[in-house]
Amino acid sequence: MMQRRFVLDACALLAFLNNEPGADKVEELLKRARKKEITLYVHAINLLEIYYGLYREEGEKAAEEFLDLTRELPLKVKRRISSRFVREAGRLKANYKLSLADAIAVAGANLCHGKIVTADHHELGALSESGVADILWIR
Repeated sequence: MMQRRFVLDACALLAFLNNEPGADKVEELLKRARKKEITLYVHAINLLEIYYGLYREEGEKAAEEFLDLTRELPLKVKRRISSRFVREAGRLKANYKLSLADAIAVAGANLCHGKIVTADHHELGALSESGVADILWIR
């Protein structure tokens, strides 16, 4: 049996880090990933999205602390952007009202046959309704 795969987008990771509604669902996924029951991914671009926001709003120290924390989490950080990935993210960005970072997160989930983990109904709701993405809503 293939292990279930999940891809965190920035808002899911931020919900966990800030103990916002939905943090409990992300925490449960992290526990399952530590037990190797699932594989939990995040793309480096989505980490960049959080890093620059923290850097701008709270300063370099907060942004660096965020990166340090993510290294301790059972996350597989995807860094590679293949031509297949470029095509999938580009197709999503062209056809739906998505930020580039969200298109990257969804493309990652689609290409690994996983679920995108998010709270972003505004940007990703249409993808769920049309069956373009398999989504685990945290709130």
